[in-house]
Amino acid sequence: MWEIDACRLPFNCRKDQDLTRELCLGARETPVDGMPISYKDIFEKCWGDNPSYRYAEISDILEVLDNIEQTPIYSEESKDKSPGSPNQMDIETIITSPSNVEPDTIKGIELFTSFPDFLII
Repeated sequence: MWEIDACRLPFNCRKDQDLTRELCLGARETPVDGMPISYKDIFEKCWGDNPSYRYAEISDILEVLDNIEQTPIYSEESKDKSPGSPNQMDIETIITSPSNVEPDTIKGIELFTSFPDFLII
């Protein structure tokens, strides 16, 4: 879920033993600016240290996803749960300054834009 919203692989594509140890010690990716708060809450609950607090079934996650409202947006600047609008800066940055954008982000956008129109809902 985090990858879909961030348009890149977690932990900058690291695949080493240090990352495995860090994950066991509780390391987690940070929310992305512009992410709906309820979406952030889902992935944080899925990554929870205590399995009894995680979702029991995938159907529980799907139910929450079906009920997400798009108004509450996570913002690194405020770190509160106040409503906001999606961060358009990312799109503007990609268009106006593509050299400042991570390669994985551009790959994700290229992949999405390569889908035929009839597949995009």
